[in-house]
Amino acid sequence: MNQKFSLKRIGLLLRRYFIENQNYELYLWSILTIVFMIFRNGNSASAILIVTGALYAVRFFKVFNFAPNGIQYLLIPATQLEKTISVFLLNTVYFILMFTVVFSVGNVIGNLLEQLIFSTSDTVALQFFQSSKGFEFNIQGLKNIWISFGVFAAIQAIFTLGSLYFKRNAILKTLLSLFVVALALGILEYFIFKITFGSVTETLKALNAGDFVWDENIFPKALTETWKIFWSISGYLFIPFCWIVSYFRLTEKEI
Repeated sequence: MNQKFSLKRIGLLLRRYFIENQNYELYLWSILTIVFMIFRNGNSASAILIVTGALYAVRFFKVFNFAPNGIQYLLIPATQLEKTISVFLLNTVYFILMFTVVFSVGNVIGNLLEQLIFSTSDTVALQFFQSSKGFEFNIQGLKNIWISFGVFAAIQAIFTLGSLYFKRNAILKTLLSLFVVALALGILEYFIFKITFGSVTETLKALNAGDFVWDENIFPKALTETWKIFWSISGYLFIPFCWIVSYFRLTEKEI
């Protein structure tokens, strides 16, 4: 096989996926549309986006859970880079676009049904729809969804990487790994602030764990600016880092 990067092969990989999973995609589109006809709240949509996105992400490399399927996947005439890019396009770019469409369509249909079927005299139905929608369908409503997409892209990258490292129960094992990493970072952060402030009381006050607010009046200005720069750079680099590691992990797979 020609190892030169080919956009055509990426297109063929995408086509292959949709041909093999057309029924699954149809069910997913239909179910999510119905869900958003009822639950039109932005917070609910964000939660659904994260959960369904994680489940969607771990599907692509589940083939390695069963040796024959894994071998068949490795024998597909495409480079590992092309396969990684195709997975990124599917579980991040395509899923975001699909989610936006079903959220919009579900909101429109849900609002129309509410106006056409349920009158304000039906207090039970009215209270149910009013409590579930949160906002009328408009540009601001979609903007609230887009705020979650950065977090979503990071989660997709994490769970894709997790599905390559864990053969069984990838979601649970990935969540456990995230907990361990978060705990380790929390302990490290505590000791850094302990060294900076010199006392447990001042450290806890600086961390402001109750509302997770960065208090610039407590932290030294230099530390504040350094921390902001660090998180800004980390945010931009984290997602591509996960995908690069996923690529190298995929190249380690052998027939």
